[in-house]
Amino acid sequence: MHEAQPTVRLPAAVLADLVRRCERAGPDAVAALRGAGRLAGTELLEVVADRADPERAGRTAFWEAVGAELDGMGFGPVAYEVLTGGIASIVLPELPEAGERHDHPGCPFTTGMLAGLLGGAAGETVAVLEVECRAGGHRACRFLAGAEHRLRTVRERLMGGDSLPEALEGL
Repeated sequence: MHEAQPTVRLPAAVLADLVRRCERAGPDAVAALRGAGRLAGTELLEVVADRADPERAGRTAFWEAVGAELDGMGFGPVAYEVLTGGIASIVLPELPEAGERHDHPGCPFTTGMLAGLLGGAAGETVAVLEVECRAGGHRACRFLAGAEHRLRTVRERLMGGDSLPEALEGL
């Protein structure tokens, strides 16, 4: 692991505005924001590993450290839960990236950040899928993390009209 980089704090509204601007600019801009989030997640792992090394600390200690760091950075509290089939749920009820309600809800920066954080902690690629967003009228932003093929199945089922519990069945 390398030394964590210095952090820069910005008003929360800046992140939501950046997401909306990237959405208007198109898919390449949104992908770039997701990539920047992935880098941020890698750096977040460096900071968190000082308090709770994912290889030695238990899952609870790791997520407590992640939650404390993200809350301190202005992302709000974090809830983590293992669901089924190697899929985890990460809920951020106050995520500023969501901003106000709009037609194309999503948090690409945080999606990338969680993928970078969890992939780094696992030592392999971890896919992240946002399944609920405050900007879409949900009470919180909910992300699922796990193997890409499993999340692809969940996404297909959700797009087909299944509820989240139905989409997770049998995985």
